[in-house]
Amino acid sequence: MFEHFGTVFRFTFHNQVSGKGYKYTTIFMALAIFLLPALILPGKELWQIWRGDQIKPCEAESIYVVDETGVNPDLNELNLLGVENYDHLSYIPADSVDSALSTINAGEIKAFVLVISREEGHPLASVIVPEKSGLSTGNARKFNSFLEKKRQALASLLLDEEDLMAGSVEVMATVTSESYTVSDYLSGGEDREAQAQQKQADLVRGLSFAIPYVFIMLMYFLVLMYANGVAQSVVLEKASKLMDTMLVSVKPQSMVLGKLLAIVLAAFLQLFLWIFCGVVGLIVGTLVALIINPAPLVNLFSLANANVSEAYATGTESVTVGTSMFAPGGFVIALLFLLAGFLLYCSLSAICGSFAQTREELNSTSSTFVMVLLASFFLVMLGGGMSAESTPIWMQLFPFTAVLVAPGCAILGSSPVWVSLLGLLLTVLLSGFLVVVSGRAYHMMSLYKGNPIKVLQGLKLLLAGEKKEKGAAKN
Repeated sequence: MFEHFGTVFRFTFHNQVSGKGYKYTTIFMALAIFLLPALILPGKELWQIWRGDQIKPCEAESIYVVDETGVNPDLNELNLLGVENYDHLSYIPADSVDSALSTINAGEIKAFVLVISREEGHPLASVIVPEKSGLSTGNARKFNSFLEKKRQALASLLLDEEDLMAGSVEVMATVTSESYTVSDYLSGGEDREAQAQQKQADLVRGLSFAIPYVFIMLMYFLVLMYANGVAQSVVLEKASKLMDTMLVSVKPQSMVLGKLLAIVLAAFLQLFLWIFCGVVGLIVGTLVALIINPAPLVNLFSLANANVSEAYATGTESVTVGTSMFAPGGFVIALLFLLAGFLLYCSLSAICGSFAQTREELNSTSSTFVMVLLASFFLVMLGGGMSAESTPIWMQLFPFTAVLVAPGCAILGSSPVWVSLLGLLLTVLLSGFLVVVSGRAYHMMSLYKGNPIKVLQGLKLLLAGEKKEKGAAKN
């Protein structure tokens, strides 16, 4: 069935990548994708330096510091940084939170209470707003922004002997600050832990919407940009009157599959080159930005060990989670789904090219795979698949919707591994079936060229195979 597949594949791939349009588009887009992050990130830091990077005043006059770590830092050194609106604050040591609150409330002083503690070995700065200080939580957030901006300087003041022995880089990169009202802070660590878990849950929900949306748009872009090229390639021999000669030496399935895989490989080479340039540009831009403004990096993938099922709200129809966020296996499954989904829609495009006799006819038939893609998108949107936490299992198993939602679910770990693998298998099987159908359609249209085919007769020929086609041709 697939005799001479390699010859067709090599010929089509060479023609695809040697064209001037392919080369110029690949080079231009690669440079643009590299330069965007490489210039924007340093440019942002230069812009902040040029405009002074001013932080809005918090309106506090004093900061009462309660040190629970035993380091006893002199935070008045923060005034030496020369930050406008934050170079005149008086940092006053206090024995406890209660004594600091009593002093501030009694004198109605415009001041915050800053509690220095450690959480899981890393410094934590908690800003408390006293009730009679005349300050609001908005003022506390401004002071909190100052601490975040100058996190490196703050961390250097909070280092103890163990940190100095172990190296301060990790501590300086992970020091965090939070702001609370008095009631929130005094309510206990459990409430603060619940607030932290809620923030993590909100982040997970945001990612569960953003990542599937990105993959849906990526698949849509790939199909619109490359799938029509498969149909154009399949109909090429028909337009040049070489179809009958080709079918003498090459099986139709071999020709269609060779053309399809060659174009898919060329497309993914282009796509991966662009992704690689984007990653390199992001790394270069980040390094240059750190040279301009040596701020600590925040490790986004600290959530990698977080189980998504713990963050999701109960009572939803979400899938039971069995994997972790950003696990390597999830990225592998997502990449395989992206490849299988592209093959699926390219197979539909090949069928459109097989039924068309000329390029003019292809303009009317090529809308089929686009309509299928749009119908799948609306099915995902209306069926609750735009968020990974609410994607039903059937949508991850139905091939046309699975290629849109399953990659995001795999990366976020919001579905069991067996569901992702089964959906991937069904997608690959359907893609292979459509390739066989497109080859039979190509053969059928060559045998019955100029002779109208009835609908039932065409279905029998597509499903029966080459032997039935030869028998029908003799009759």
